[in-house]
Amino acid sequence: MKRNVVQPVVGLMLTALTAACGAKNDNAAGGASSLAAFDQLPVVAERVQLPDGGSIVVADPGKAGEKVTLKLSDLADDLKIVRLENSDDALVGAGQTWITGERIIVYSDGVVKQFDFEGKYLGQIGAKGNGPGEYSIAPYDFYVDADAGRIYMVQYNATKLMSYNSDGTFAGDIPLARQMPKGAVRVDTKRQRITAVSICFDGSKSRDEVWEQDFDGNILSSVSMPWLEMPMDFSNELYSNIGSRAEGFSYAMFRIDAAADSLYEYDGRTLRPVFTAGIKEGLMHKYDRLGG
Repeated sequence: MKRNVVQPVVGLMLTALTAACGAKNDNAAGGASSLAAFDQLPVVAERVQLPDGGSIVVADPGKAGEKVTLKLSDLADDLKIVRLENSDDALVGAGQTWITGERIIVYSDGVVKQFDFEGKYLGQIGAKGNGPGEYSIAPYDFYVDADAGRIYMVQYNATKLMSYNSDGTFAGDIPLARQMPKGAVRVDTKRQRITAVSICFDGSKSRDEVWEQDFDGNILSSVSMPWLEMPMDFSNELYSNIGSRAEGFSYAMFRIDAAADSLYEYDGRTLRPVFTAGIKEGLMHKYDRLGG
């Protein structure tokens, strides 16, 4: 199964790799040869049944042997280079980049700027500062509800979502039901529903890794898994594709202590482990799921 992949390059150029989920059509140029490349790769994982009737894929990276090289064409169907507008207002330097909801969002030099997928500058989102709609530190994540014309920003240690109109003007704050040290959201503006994922720290009052709430901050459902709590160290990171999927999503953490862990999938009721690897203790690693 091919994957949808978006890879940003910080600066004035942004490279996006996009691939359809599913195998290439054999009638397409290079279709058969690209699939053949996978037939020659070593098998490094197997599916293991769990006591609850589910299953998990367990990988052993050591079975890969020598380094395996794949062509970009084996993984992606299309490559697009987006040249960002280079006017004085649009200029950005090194920083963070998000690609979501037909927007390229860049945080650079203390401000957030947005571009469309052709690189046209669409304006600034909010402003640097401490007033309404302003931010004094880098954002952690964004979600764009294009149909509703809203942009949602998640800060570090967030207790609220900051919402903006599509032109970047401030539209108001929405209270979060749980404090979110590092997290991401999916927002249904029309139904006024928020689905949130967050890192949970040991000893904190925020004990839900996943929850759904309304715009008034009322919890509608939640998932708490105490064994996923981590030491209070902001070097840990959360990886989830919640912002790019209409239903379900993945949940995984980068742990600074490099402890063994898994990639989880949310199925509407709970987080279930779906992938893990026999990583040598102490070896830093992360799991992430992109597209298919």
